[in-house]
Amino acid sequence: MAVFVVFTSKPKDYRILFKYNDKIEFSSKSFSTRVECLQMIRLMRSKCHKDVFYKIKNLSCGSWCFEFVEPTRNDVIGCSKTYTDKITVLNKISHMKTKAQKAKLKSV
Repeated sequence: MAVFVVFTSKPKDYRILFKYNDKIEFSSKSFSTRVECLQMIRLMRSKCHKDVFYKIKNLSCGSWCFEFVEPTRNDVIGCSKTYTDKITVLNKISHMKTKAQKAKLKSV
């Protein structure tokens, strides 16, 4: 099951997690309000199926990850966990594309 989780660890530090099968696949940058997180979840749900919103990165340590990017401003919304190979990252993007549209919302 896929869910978006909005959580805060301190005032004005709200973040979004995308969890699939109870594992965190993606975490967002910090937002100053919960409303901003909800707006971003709306954007992610409506755009997650489009390739242009994903940027695959090969990190200097040899690991791989993906970023979810707002392409018109090249603004990074958040990034995935790191993985040992590109194929796993492509599978995680596939999960995001197919599951995020219908993911439930959970607040902590």
